[in-house]
Amino acid sequence: MHPLVIISMAFLFSGFILGVVASILYNPPIQRYLEKLGVSPSCFLYSLSGLRDYLNAKKLSKQWGHKPQFLRRYERLQVAALSLVAVGLVLVVVGELMGVK
Repeated sequence: MHPLVIISMAFLFSGFILGVVASILYNPPIQRYLEKLGVSPSCFLYSLSGLRDYLNAKKLSKQWGHKPQFLRRYERLQVAALSLVAVGLVLVVVGELMGVK
């Protein structure tokens, strides 16, 4: 297997794992924050319920004029996870253009 393929898979996997870890760590505080402000959180069975809860919490925090630390940390981890996945996808495309098999 070509090293570029291995590196791209490592980036994709690490981005996926970082996104899952961010959700596991910060979805419960986001849900408690929403409940504290009187908004019911999304059911965890819905698709992208964590993203919905984050966007609702972000909107409410902007209305109240504060941004809790856990929202900032969740946002940073999700941006890092999406960046890792994007780099992995770019490496896959570059590998395909180079004819790496």
